[in-house]
Amino acid sequence: MWTPAKARSTIDRCVGWQATGGVLPDMLVVLLRFYRWLLADECKIRDMHGKIVPLHPNETQLILLAAMLAQAFHGHPIRLDILKARKRGVSTFVQAFMYFVCRVCENQLARMLANVAVSTGEIFEIGKTVAQHDVLARQWKLVDSLSRELRFIETNSRYQCHTAGSGSHTGVGGSSGGGATVGGTPSMIHNSELALWPGDKRSVLAEALNSVPFLPNTAIFNESTARGRELFYEHWEAAQADDHPYEPIFIPWFFNEDNRIATEPLERDDGEHALVRYAHQMYDMILPDAALAWRRMKIKELGALLFCREHPATPQEAVQTAAGLVLPGLRECVVDELPFDYTRIPNHERVGGWDYGYNDPCALINAVVWDNAIWVIGVERGRNMLADDMANADYVLPRHTYYCDPSALGPRKEFAAACVRKGIPAYFTAAPSGRGDKETDRVVDEWDRVRRLQTQGRLWILDTAADQLVLESDNFFYNEKTGKPEYARSDSCGHFDTLDALRYLVCGVGLTVRMPARKPPVRSTRRAELRRWGRANAED
Repeated sequence: MWTPAKARSTIDRCVGWQATGGVLPDMLVVLLRFYRWLLADECKIRDMHGKIVPLHPNETQLILLAAMLAQAFHGHPIRLDILKARKRGVSTFVQAFMYFVCRVCENQLARMLANVAVSTGEIFEIGKTVAQHDVLARQWKLVDSLSRELRFIETNSRYQCHTAGSGSHTGVGGSSGGGATVGGTPSMIHNSELALWPGDKRSVLAEALNSVPFLPNTAIFNESTARGRELFYEHWEAAQADDHPYEPIFIPWFFNEDNRIATEPLERDDGEHALVRYAHQMYDMILPDAALAWRRMKIKELGALLFCREHPATPQEAVQTAAGLVLPGLRECVVDELPFDYTRIPNHERVGGWDYGYNDPCALINAVVWDNAIWVIGVERGRNMLADDMANADYVLPRHTYYCDPSALGPRKEFAAACVRKGIPAYFTAAPSGRGDKETDRVVDEWDRVRRLQTQGRLWILDTAADQLVLESDNFFYNEKTGKPEYARSDSCGHFDTLDALRYLVCGVGLTVRMPARKPPVRSTRRAELRRWGRANAED
């Protein structure tokens, strides 16, 4: 994940590499020239107040530059998927970059595709403004401005703006297809507000992406606010894979320092406490009350759903439905390492959850209680497994207490007996139920407990155990009519058996282990480890 601090560090390292005088990839040299051009205040843009000012890169634009530098340093083509909040200057930065490349490099074709004609004109005005106030370009008459196109006389390069699928330019096909990308071989393409493209955007996008050769001196920028789990979000989410050629970037609303209003000290609710904690842990940012006051104002103005879509704090907020996710932000609970030594965890803090699948997979979660938080360390799932198959030493960890589906008494007894036969010292007990007179009310209360634990920063999931939990949480919504969790089968993950195992675990631990609410440390210290290890040995 890109943060402002990581971006600045990457840029400084690249500047340092150039200072050593070594041979650098061509695109990396162009990017560093572009950065110096910005620092020299030679790139002029129109700001939100209507004034012509130098482009001073903000936090978002520095992150884009750093991601581009990192790809160029390794000799890779620049490929970015940018999921963003509104008004972060992404289009401005990309247009300035494409203009600069066309001005200094020969035979370039840069192309921008917007969702509607109005947006096409507005974005073209960005490039046109840069050209009109470029002192060198005016002095030497390096640029001719046509309708939606800039032609660079000295370098024989072109910068064009089109409407996706419109067929509105010479040599471009009809409106039913991706005609706006036909003709020539672009070296750079910017697909703006991709989620808002009309018509068959999948075909248009495929043609646009295929028009750019996969060469080191090329660039593709896909950017948009989200509109549900459609084409753009699918592409952004797929880019999370390590071997994917695109770099996924998420830009939250609180990066924008203009999103602040003066206020008296606020009494923060649980959601705001969770947001402040998330911004600090993920981006090392301190959100002031002025930012939270702006958020409250915009929610009143737009409504919670529209605010989350246009100004998301997390990728999951950007794609919430009207009903809302039951466990939003579970992905932010994932960690890449454990801050403790599992072998030193005392027996009474070794726990787990189990959901018996009658027609779906059985789900088994292994976890520990450490430093006032639940840490999920493993997830096992299997379909149509008998008790003897489930009682496997690789699945069931010794001396763990597993909290199970209360309705599955028979299977639970069979499972426990199978573990005894195989010599696995594990314990199985029914998970306590939630509060409420009706079954549905008790279930809602149980999910509230999981969500509270998550927002308090007391639920963490090791990345090797997170895939299925995150997959299910991304598809688990409240029913819009009843206001209760929707258990209908999902095409992507089936029923929510793994989340149910997590729910039983949280309910069991929450009622049997004292867990005072406080922020857990992300990293352990050696002294704390030794202190816990000493207490565990003393108890044994």
